[in-house]
Amino acid sequence: MRGYLSILCLIICLSSFSQKKEFDIKKKYSVKEVLADIDYTEKYLIKFHPDPFRYISKDSLHAFVLNQKVKIDTPLTEMQIRFYIKRIVAKIGCGHTDAAASKKYAKDYKKNKSTNFTT
Repeated sequence: MRGYLSILCLIICLSSFSQKKEFDIKKKYSVKEVLADIDYTEKYLIKFHPDPFRYISKDSLHAFVLNQKVKIDTPLTEMQIRFYIKRIVAKIGCGHTDAAASKKYAKDYKKNKSTNFTT
């Protein structure tokens, strides 16, 4: 009887690992989430970039970020969010700094290349 219970527990545990949630490339993020991501981008771009204000002043960058945030009034997909974030990152004028897609997004994109990714 004990052997059967052990096997049953093992099957339940293994089956729980095999249940993966698929990434939804067309998922829309709320305006609040998008604005939080943009705030995060500005904060950490300034914190970790070696010289973020070489080509733009801190006030000008912040004004540009605020201008981008005002334009966001509807939920956006990851690709649409990255459009705004890339514009902010590009504003510092460093060609070595970029905003890439998330690993899940890139993996799903490669897996479903033939899928229509229009937003």
